[in-house]
Amino acid sequence: MLALLLACSGPRATRQAVPEAEWIRNRPTSREYYIGLGQANKTGSPNDYMQQAKQNALADLASEISINVSANSALSAFETRNIYIEDFSQTVRAETQKELEGYELVDTWEGPTQYWAYYRLSKAHYQQQQQLKRSTATQKSANLLDKATQSLARNDAHMGIVLLIRAMEPILPYLNESLDAQLGGRNIALGSELIEQLMTATSKLRIDGPQNVSTKVGATIDPSTLRYSVSYGGKAQASIPLQAVYTERPLTSPRATTASNGKASFSTGAIRSAKSAEQLTVSIDMATLVKEATADLTLKRILAKLTAPSHVTTISIQKPSVLVQITPHNEQHQKLLRTASSKLSELGVSPKTEGRADYTLLIHSTSSSKRSNNGLWATKLDTKLTLTDEHNAERYAKNLSINGSHFNPEQAVEAAYNELSKKLSTSTLREIVEGTIKGRKAY
Repeated sequence: MLALLLACSGPRATRQAVPEAEWIRNRPTSREYYIGLGQANKTGSPNDYMQQAKQNALADLASEISINVSANSALSAFETRNIYIEDFSQTVRAETQKELEGYELVDTWEGPTQYWAYYRLSKAHYQQQQQLKRSTATQKSANLLDKATQSLARNDAHMGIVLLIRAMEPILPYLNESLDAQLGGRNIALGSELIEQLMTATSKLRIDGPQNVSTKVGATIDPSTLRYSVSYGGKAQASIPLQAVYTERPLTSPRATTASNGKASFSTGAIRSAKSAEQLTVSIDMATLVKEATADLTLKRILAKLTAPSHVTTISIQKPSVLVQITPHNEQHQKLLRTASSKLSELGVSPKTEGRADYTLLIHSTSSSKRSNNGLWATKLDTKLTLTDEHNAERYAKNLSINGSHFNPEQAVEAAYNELSKKLSTSTLREIVEGTIKGRKAY
């Protein structure tokens, strides 16, 4: 029995809590090493939580590396131009963490629910490695900057800007540092020089296009009218991505790229706005240009704050006119004319009763009446509506059959015309304007 009790007590003793390591309770400090402690909950496989603890420890180690912003750094150059990089220290530390090497595992501690890792990195080794990496990155960046400068001197803005952006990739871990380099026989602060040239090159791009365009509701502006040209130093620029924003609604195709002649066109589709004017703003699509130059998310986020040249076109919008013709000229003629004119005005169309117009709406009715056995008069009104454009091309046609009844034959006719007037007001004229004149959909 005693042996059995001793056997049962053994495993229970091994499951007792392990005391925390001293370095967890009291964080170590050192003049010679950067220290990093990382913890992870013991969920998933051991490899998962061990790796998580390691990453947390290295992030903690990177946070010990001081970050000072030099006056000649790329970061300072951005801030001088009111382009503030939020949480820049986290950005630099994230880049620093990616570049860490030479660190060593000092110790680990494992409890019932937690796993801890203790890493350190020699400060002397880090500074030595950083100097070597900084020198390599500076040289690579300077070479790209030199090529960018040559491209811009040839007025090749597309290649110049792409190379300037690529030149920033190698020095991302050193955004806060002053990097000395040579360019064209002169000493430069590489970071601020890159930003200066990028900002200057971008601002010198010029977009030309129409200032004002007049159109009418329902019309489609010819893309050749909404054509924009991009130049740099007086030279047409090919392969420049553009984006357009139209105030009435999002465009179906809001992006375009300039052709070899430096031109690109946009289309608004059919104009439907009830306003007297809308605006089309065309600008350099910096996001696409940056995406072409780099896949680095940090760089994309930073450069997304750059402003780009733009051009605004005001689109003046006039109401289309409709000449309303109603036949025959009987006693119901004026009633239908008033109904049609009032409803067309309400729908944003200018009705006319004479002269030239963008469209002609012909409403022709024929009536037939007969008396039934119960003494009621029944009137059948067959009406044809035809809409033609200014070139006399038929754009819409519809037949309506309307009935009216009354004990008096004249009032039966009037009842039928009243029903026709109601039909025009409630649905048919809207169908014509929205479906055909404004071009929203086909009926």
